[in-house]
Amino acid sequence: GGNYSSTAYFISKTLVEMQLSLLVAIEIWCITYWAIEFQGNIVYLVLVTFALQLVAASTTLLISCLVPQAKAAMVCLQQHISSLNGHPL
Repeated sequence: GGNYSSTAYFISKTLVEMQLSLLVAIEIWCITYWAIEFQGNIVYLVLVTFALQLVAASTTLLISCLVPQAKAAMVCLQQHISSLNGHPL
């Protein structure tokens, strides 16, 4: 068929988004770092921000690939976020 599998879509979308996420992280810290006169390691801050952006995008995409209906996906995402915060629903 002409359809992509969920796994192929997930991996290809993540690889494409990595480039944009890195540019956004660099842009955020190039503006913020000097505006607030931050003293930390800017490379570390960019890499952490980049990683957090990828985790957020990948988690959302993974849930959307695994759950066929939008309402069920929202419930799964809310439960995942609450478990990360240590507050089960």
